[in-house]
Amino acid sequence: MKKYRFLFSALLFSLFSAFAFSQGLTNEGGSSQPDAVTAQSERLAEEGDLLGTSDSVSSSSDSETFSTQVLYSNFFDLAGLFTQEEVDDFVNAGFEIEQKYNFPVYVVIVSDYKSYGCGIIEDFSEYFFEKNNLGMGEEKTGLLLALSMNDRDYDIMAHGDRGHYAFTDFGKNKLADQFKPYFRNDDWYSGLLEYYNFIDYMLSAADEGYPVDVDTWEEPREPKDWFIAELVIFAIAMIITLISVGVETSKLNNVSLADDAEDYIRSEDVRITHRDSKFIRETKSVTHIDKGSSGGGTSVNSRGYSHSSGKF
Repeated sequence: MKKYRFLFSALLFSLFSAFAFSQGLTNEGGSSQPDAVTAQSERLAEEGDLLGTSDSVSSSSDSETFSTQVLYSNFFDLAGLFTQEEVDDFVNAGFEIEQKYNFPVYVVIVSDYKSYGCGIIEDFSEYFFEKNNLGMGEEKTGLLLALSMNDRDYDIMAHGDRGHYAFTDFGKNKLADQFKPYFRNDDWYSGLLEYYNFIDYMLSAADEGYPVDVDTWEEPREPKDWFIAELVIFAIAMIITLISVGVETSKLNNVSLADDAEDYIRSEDVRITHRDSKFIRETKSVTHIDKGSSGGGTSVNSRGYSHSSGKF
């Protein structure tokens, strides 16, 4: 009996020693794997609270999408509209523009901006921009496109002096014209590619001193249409020239050369022996040119943001 008690006591001692040893390793390592997972979950929860919406925290797929946005920080698909491969394309497009022009561009997509407690989408854009500390430099310069899918709302928002210079009121409308035709057909991917492509053009034009605006914009024409238009103008000019030459030539048919200059004077003509010109009065005519009510530029609100919003 004593033998069995000894074996039982030895077994308990071994188990207790193994348990104590494992606990010692855990404490010396700093944190166990469950503790690390908990810490990361708390960090993601804090970042999720910064974004402030139920779109980013619900299911496992939402968590994967959210963690991608935290990593990239320039494309926020909180509505889960795109695949990971498509998100990568947009992220790369945004980074290329930022590296090329030193100007950040952002996109945020939500199901409903009203779930953030905002009455209009412009307020949501400003809220999201500030809550996530977006923008570059002291002025927080940048451009944000906000899309709200439920009611198909969009807002293009610029911040900072350079943002307002490069993206005028007129320019923002032209930028929206690039993606709205695609969005209306639910072609989100092609629409956003056009968004990035036209931003590249607008920033390039602004760096050259000609931002897209009322007095600098020319509607692009297809090469075929341009050639046909030039050909028609040339043909009309040739026809008018031929008609004019024909008319003037017909007036010279009854004219013949004379031997002396006196032969050109008819005998019944009145001979003028004295000519004199006297200045009587001066008449001045002034014509006012109406330049219209739209002078271009950018309208900036009291909080330093400029917007262009609508439906798609």
